[in-house]
Amino acid sequence: MKKQHWFKGLTIMLVFALSLIAIIPTTTVSAASPTITLSSDSGDAGTTVTVSGSHFSDDYYYYVFFDKTYKAKGTVNSSGKFTKEITIPSSKDAGEYKIVVKASEDSNSSPEYTDSYDESAYAYFEVTDDSDAAIDLSTDRGAAGTLVTINGTDFTAGDYYYVFFDETYQFKGVINSNGKFSKDLTIPTESDGTYEITVMTKSYSDSSPAYSDTNYVELAAADFEVTTPAPAPTPAPLINNNPAPAQTTQTPAINNNQGLSQTVFQGWPGYQWFMQTSFPFWNNTPISPSR
Repeated sequence: MKKQHWFKGLTIMLVFALSLIAIIPTTTVSAASPTITLSSDSGDAGTTVTVSGSHFSDDYYYYVFFDKTYKAKGTVNSSGKFTKEITIPSSKDAGEYKIVVKASEDSNSSPEYTDSYDESAYAYFEVTDDSDAAIDLSTDRGAAGTLVTINGTDFTAGDYYYVFFDETYQFKGVINSNGKFSKDLTIPTESDGTYEITVMTKSYSDSSPAYSDTNYVELAAADFEVTTPAPAPTPAPLINNNPAPAQTTQTPAINNNQGLSQTVFQGWPGYQWFMQTSFPFWNNTPISPSR
């Protein structure tokens, strides 16, 4: 009888314990969401920023976008992390922009922002406008073929500069130790209008620079107006109020009888007599009378 009471008591204790377990809430531990951090959250256009990612799926392929424009890609390591450097495009104006990292299990050779991805994270970067780089033109107006001197100041010493006219590459050079340069540009043949002369820089030499490249560090621009030269005025005819007297050409008389003189004598009515006199002697031979 005592054994039955003991067993019954044990049964009650077990039922009570199980009921306690049933009412205790269970907690599900979920994996942390992917995140990214930036080495700097503000800077000039052209600044290099390191993007660090955490809690991504290991061995996933990640893609970095700046303001929805693809910038770089890589592979997440076995710890779900990565680091990647990107350059803030030099063409961006001051303001806040979104840096987004998207990841997927499959590799994509031509990633687009609108593609489908498995994971993503983002952070904000503020582009500031602290660069003092500037250019000055020797003249800002002229016809095609005009020679213009471009003077640059406050650029980064040692960087390479690239000159574009209306987004078309013209030539390149190197910024001197004072952050300056001076270079002549011949204005290309263009129709009348206002065009932009742009100077952009990189820390390295580029053999095929393109205006659309996003890796430029500094930028400065100035406008140039192409004009058609006015036609030269037609000169007015010269008016001479004091004309020179007319010149007449006289044929000099030729005297084939040099040393002779001729004397006319009045003779009978209606007749004249001529006598030639030879110096120093007299020639009394009369000439036939003429009437």
